[in-house]
Amino acid sequence: MKNIFLIFAILSSSLSKAQHNYLTREDIKDAKQIIFFGYDFSHFKLADAKRINDKTITSFPPAWVGYLNKLKNEGYYADKLDTKKVIFHFSYAEIIIRNLKNEDIASLTKQPIPIDSIQPIINRYQTHFNEGIGFTIIVEYFDKMSNTSSAYFTFFDIASKKIIMNRNYSTSNNTQGYGMTKYWGNSLSETIFNYFERFYKKDLKAK
Repeated sequence: MKNIFLIFAILSSSLSKAQHNYLTREDIKDAKQIIFFGYDFSHFKLADAKRINDKTITSFPPAWVGYLNKLKNEGYYADKLDTKKVIFHFSYAEIIIRNLKNEDIASLTKQPIPIDSIQPIINRYQTHFNEGIGFTIIVEYFDKMSNTSSAYFTFFDIASKKIIMNRNYSTSNNTQGYGMTKYWGNSLSETIFNYFERFYKKDLKAK
């Protein structure tokens, strides 16, 4: 019995030493690399009455992601996050997109995600990394009436999945481009740009 407890103690000690937790904003600021888990459409709503019965609506999220990837690559995010390296790891976000259903996306009005829902959303992430700092953009809604795109910009500790820093941000944008892909792709791109310009560094300094 003593041997069993000894083995358990050794394994627990080894695991704790091997796994590092990142729990402060300073950890984000000092990070040499950040894992970007992509654009999370798990609770996304498109507030556009004309799209309520659109049977092709599930084709839009992957098109938006593809469009954003052309505008914002690993180098773009490394520059905005002021870190040496950003790793794109979109496998879980891609699973979410593949499982979307037409009837779950379109709505008559925008439907904000409650802030207390964000931690449970992160808890479900399949990260495939033992430790590090994760970053995700949880796309909340696109609202046609106000021409607004909204998202949560969320940083979390990969080992514990505990949120380190989180901001809900929306902008009413001067979007350009014809068609759903460019119209909302440009809108979300501008929201991302404005978040980094206006809030990212300010949030890092917050207590």
